Amino acid sequence: MALEIEGKLIKVLPPRSGEGRNGQWKSQDFVIETPGQYPAQACFSVWNDRVNLGEIALGETIKVQFDVRSREYQEKWYTTLSAYRIDKLSSTPVSGGGSSVTPPQGGSNNNGPTGPVEQNNGGAAGADDDLPF
Repeated sequence: MALEIEGKLIKVLPPRSGEGRNGQWKSQDFVIETPGQYPAQACFSVWNDRVNLGEIALGETIKVQFDVRSREYQEKWYTTLSAYRIDKLSSTPVSGGGSSVTPPQGGSNNNGPTGPVEQNNGGAAGADDDLPF
């Protein structure tokens, strides 16, 4: 399943490496934030020869092409967003420390949209308490 998403690079996690039954492996995770009224964050993984995809600065807008992979372990399911191509769309790094980083690799779950939540006070006019119900 090939998908793509655009967003701002907000974090690059340290690279990881190890050895499996098929030999050496290396991986790196990165996080992007999508634009919009309710921005969402997603963590992606880059593996092996794709780990060093060039330099991308934090705050740059990128397009990530990725596959979704799920696997079962001890009756629980884990999902990874595995990036296979990263393209720069803009060169506007975050101000005050636009340090460049080696693009990412990662896997993570999207925790859903973040943003303001409307609260209903039950129509009670002039309710001065701060209870959420």
